[in-house]
Amino acid sequence: MNQSVLPGFEFLLMVTKEIMQEYPKAQTVGELDEMLLKVCHEANNESISDAEFRGMIYDLMLRKVELMEDRMPKVQLT
Repeated sequence: MNQSVLPGFEFLLMVTKEIMQEYPKAQTVGELDEMLLKVCHEANNESISDAEFRGMIYDLMLRKVELMEDRMPKVQLT
């Protein structure tokens, strides 16, 4: 990894780890949206790889889908 990128990446990783530890505790889609925005904001200010960014967003979106599924009406097949 490029040495000039390393300090920024370490900061982003630290902030992202905090967010990723908190996202399972999110009780609403709104809370999760705030976390997604924070990850996007941090990623915009720092240089990280596309794969790392996609991985973070993927994990947060999975949790968002889980929260939204609880609000979806149950479908019964007849």
